[in-house]
Formats: sequence, C-alpha cells, structure tokens
Amino acid sequence: MATLDVIVALPWERRAVLRAFPGASRVAATGPRLWAGEIEGGRLRLLQTGMGQDAARSALAALPGSGPWIVVGCAGGLAPHLAAGDVVVADAVVAGRDRWSCDPTWTGQVAAAIAAAGLRPQRGLVASAGAALLTAADKRRAHAACGALVVEMEGAAIAAAAATRGVPVAMVRVVDDAATTIAADVGAALAALPLDIVAARLAVVARALAGLRCGDRAGAR
Repeated sequence: MATLDVIVALPWERRAVLRAFPGASRVAATGPRLWAGEIEGGRLRLLQTGMGQDAARSALAALPGSGPWIVVGCAGGLAPHLAAGDVVVADAVVAGRDRWSCDPTWTGQVAAAIAAAGLRPQRGLVASAGAALLTAADKRRAHAACGALVVEMEGAAIAAAAATRGVPVAMVRVVDDAATTIAADVGAALAALPLDIVAARLAVVARALAGLRCGDRAGAR
C-alpha cells in the first residue's frame, strides 16, 4: 500500500491540513508528532516538525520509507507581486549557494491538482533561511540575491534529506505576508497576520492533494 507523507512545521498548519483528512489520528501521545490515516488507494502520514532547519532535520527520522513527500505550509513573500494567500509550488529550494531541485514529475502532479481545485499556483524558487527575515529590506536583498518567490525556514533541511534518501519531494507554500509587510516592521504579533486566509488556502491545498490517485504518485510503492 502506498503512503503519502505530508510535512508541516507548525501546529496551526497541521490543523489546517488535517481538515482534509478527518480520519487521521495521532500515532502516539508522546514522541514524534505524527498523524496517520487511510486515504483513497493508500495511507497518509502527516509529520509536524517544529520550526527551523534543526527541528525539521531531527523530525524526519519519523518518516521511514520511500515517500513521496509533500511539504506544506506558510512562507513570507519575497517577490513584490505576491500577496497574502497566494500559493507557490517550488521548482527548487535554495539556501545560500546550495540548491536542491524538487522532483519535477511529482511537483507537476501536485501543481496540477492544486490548479484543478481552483487555485492559481505560481512556480519558482523557494528560499530557505536559518532565521526569520525581520525587515522589508532583508526581503528585498534575499529576492535580489536568488530570485526566490518566498522564504521559509525548514525546506533546506527537508530537501537535503530527500536528496540523500532518494525520496521524491514537492513543496507548496502559501504566502502569509507580502514582501513589504513584516510583522516586526509594524510591531504586529503573529496573530495580526492573515492566518485565517492562509489556513483556508492550506485546507484547499490539502483537499487537492487528497484527490491525487495513489497510482499517480511519483515514487509510490
């Protein structure tokens, strides 16, 4: 039976994604934050890693097997045309001079499923940072340096692990703040960001992924 592995970082991202998988339940009360359930033609596992590269790297030990993996969550906008709620599907993840390509076949299937759900995913690079970018100027510099559409904090660790283990990986990010809107700039807390909009989009994305037929999944076993 094929397994679809979905990876998120934060509790609210996990809650949004699990709206599409009401039958999933936590595997154990302690240990890895892992949920599992049956889906059409296969099985779902959802891993919540925690924030940042180190947390992601450590948590991935809870996902044995050949995947495929889908990374789903929020990201900060770098490209000036992006607004909160826009959906980005990564062609590759960049961190400094390092670059990891996402599996092109699997990524294409994921992007097509999201488009069929009525969203308009944009394709491009995702930057993976070791710390939050705290000013709009930081975002402008990051965008100018590599041309990435968005920035997040777990993708480099996940993409590197996928490459090492030979696991097909795709990444879907929903913009939670535009390039010129930074919580630190305006003194806003995380709660002031439009997380309701982002969570709703993440739920749509998850429902689209749930509709992928098991036999269509790159790397399915």
